[in-house]
Amino acid sequence: MSTPSSSLDLCTSDADITGIGVRTAVYAQNLMSFAPAFWAAISDRKVDDDELEAIEKQSSTVLITAFAILISTMVQNRTFGLSTFDGLIVLNLSWMNNTNTFVWFLLYAHQNWAKNRSMNIPRILYLCKLVKGRKDREKGESQGDEKSGDKESRQKVDKLKSFFRFTEKYSVLILGSLHLTLMSALGLWLWVNPQQFQDRTTCALDTSLFLLGLKIPVELGIVRDWSIAIYSVLLVPGINLVLPVILFGALYGIYDIFRPSRRIEVKSSTPIGASIVPVLTGLTVLAIINVIFIVDTEIMLGTSTVFRESSDASKWTFGQTIALLLLVLPIRDLIEGIMRKGDTRRKEEHTRNLQKVVEEGSIDSIIRNLVKAGANVNVEVN
Repeated sequence: MSTPSSSLDLCTSDADITGIGVRTAVYAQNLMSFAPAFWAAISDRKVDDDELEAIEKQSSTVLITAFAILISTMVQNRTFGLSTFDGLIVLNLSWMNNTNTFVWFLLYAHQNWAKNRSMNIPRILYLCKLVKGRKDREKGESQGDEKSGDKESRQKVDKLKSFFRFTEKYSVLILGSLHLTLMSALGLWLWVNPQQFQDRTTCALDTSLFLLGLKIPVELGIVRDWSIAIYSVLLVPGINLVLPVILFGALYGIYDIFRPSRRIEVKSSTPIGASIVPVLTGLTVLAIINVIFIVDTEIMLGTSTVFRESSDASKWTFGQTIALLLLVLPIRDLIEGIMRKGDTRRKEEHTRNLQKVVEEGSIDSIIRNLVKAGANVNVEVN
């Protein structure tokens, strides 16, 4: 981030945070992340493993970028100083970035719900289950012979493997939780004493944030108290995901209770039994949250005298243009996701046609016998 050139610059916004290129990149990156998610749910009403993996990579990329923004902000404030205005902008962008955690979770929940017709919330407190499992094993083993060193080593290896499998499977949730923790640390740093967050107290007193379009002065006590309370709760890793996971997971439970076909026994396992209402509702809520933060941030920038003093923030400088490189990976993921979905649908159609031909007995007897014997129908033919 840039270094203030003089003491007079301490009341101006930092162009590396509020610059048009940085904002455009963050806005576009977050809004584009919804396109493959909506496409995966709408196109065939189900989410396959490839699509879930693609969304996982996309969400992880956004969250890693979000970590860089938060860390850079903290380092900048400790070294050269930032204004309270800049801190509020970073918090707005961080809230937007963190919605990618729940974009992935909604698709993961939809995939499992479609398979099991019941919602199984991921084991956020996985370490507690490891401890419980260890106690149960120790209790059972205490009644038998003394366990050998090899068995202890095997159990430790199994626990380690289980832990790594968990972190790999729920990497987005872990990244999202840690990002919320780091964001909350910055939020507490700012809101505990907005005047001391920067070198010049007068800047903080003149700063206001916008919530749903309403102007709220930073010096207002009730806003400070609520902000401290919220960021204190979100500071604890793992715990900070419990409430949003329960809320989004509840969409599936509520739909299962009130869906029209609840009393009808659905014996077919085809995708038609998996409604997209819950996942679309969740994605729409997240998209609206992003739009609200974008509008509030732009109103804050457009009405703030602090922002107007920073002339570089509205210019497409070299640094602002380079920031647009953040869009390269989301654009690539979006194109790959659309192409992959088309290939998957074509393969499924060919498979159904082959199944139909085999079942009707209209295929050559030799080929039919080979298929029945377990031959790979995906064999490549030159």
